[in-house]
Amino acid sequence: MVFISLFFITQLFATTLPVLMTKQPLDQLRFISRDGKYLFSQKKNGILSYTNNYATQDIITKTPETQYYVSSSPSRMVFLIEAEEFQHNQIDFNKTSSLYFMKWGDNKPIEFAKGTDPKLHLQDSFISYYLPQTRELTFQNRTNPSEKTTIKLVSKHHHYFRPEVFAISQTQFYYTDINENGYSALFYFNSQNKTAQLIYKSPYLASRLELCGEDNEYLAIGEWDYDGANVGGTVFKINLSSKVQNTSYLESIYKSEDPDIGNMVCHNKKVFFIKTLSSKRKLNLHVTEVAEIDIKTTKVIIKSDLERVTQLLNLDGRILAPFKDKVYVLEGKSKLNDDRLKKQSVPNKEERSE
Repeated sequence: MVFISLFFITQLFATTLPVLMTKQPLDQLRFISRDGKYLFSQKKNGILSYTNNYATQDIITKTPETQYYVSSSPSRMVFLIEAEEFQHNQIDFNKTSSLYFMKWGDNKPIEFAKGTDPKLHLQDSFISYYLPQTRELTFQNRTNPSEKTTIKLVSKHHHYFRPEVFAISQTQFYYTDINENGYSALFYFNSQNKTAQLIYKSPYLASRLELCGEDNEYLAIGEWDYDGANVGGTVFKINLSSKVQNTSYLESIYKSEDPDIGNMVCHNKKVFFIKTLSSKRKLNLHVTEVAEIDIKTTKVIIKSDLERVTQLLNLDGRILAPFKDKVYVLEGKSKLNDDRLKKQSVPNKEERSE
């Protein structure tokens, strides 16, 4: 395992960020595409509503206490839907949700498993999800569910832990785990020989590992501080674009002694995360902002000026920072409240002949 610890850090405070504006109340919004064409919203009676080209219909009905989570990927082929019933009525760390996928432009979700934390991989051809009760991580073919790999994790006594997964091929992927003593680790798994290789084991007790990346480009591994753990923040990178892959070659692109929150998001060859600019540990007060790391130059830029950022979201390529009663946009279009129909372009001669 090789580490490169050269990186450059600069900080530039951004101006006031634009606020996300939609026609729908933000507390009901579950997903909206970058052009506003596809939208999911949750009703109070446990119904998930779907809007496509201004036509709205109810697509899933559950109990009134159901909480819906909708996600997609840069491939924009499939939506993932997690329906967690009785969210506030049943406090069970081993509880599973109903998991669905639905093709873009379609209106019929297909239930494919029970589990939590589903994620799309490899141009939406594979899906991973987790079963907390049996501690099983599953990686399966979306169109051929019988083609799947299941790994038994060792996180026996850590009810809050959920593994992170990043696939680089149909038979190779990275995942995180945590042992019974509370040390996090990154593994590389090859389903052809059914072996797991330890890539990185944290030297810190109670640190938290996150994964994000872009297909055929890079994988970013973030190690972050639980409050009071004194871990600081670190980001490693594994290059996936080289012809000769070294799956254990970790390059350090960021290091800080500050108790960074993390919540890492990768987009457009940049890594976004929540950085702690200053802290008063005795008072438990932290000034936290959104930071951006350029993958090539490793330059770090502060992108927000809100002082108390705690969460980051990637919504179809739109990078969002929810803060108090607003959602701020760091990248992407912010005004999605225009309901005027777009003008149809006149087809040219070649298009008409087809």
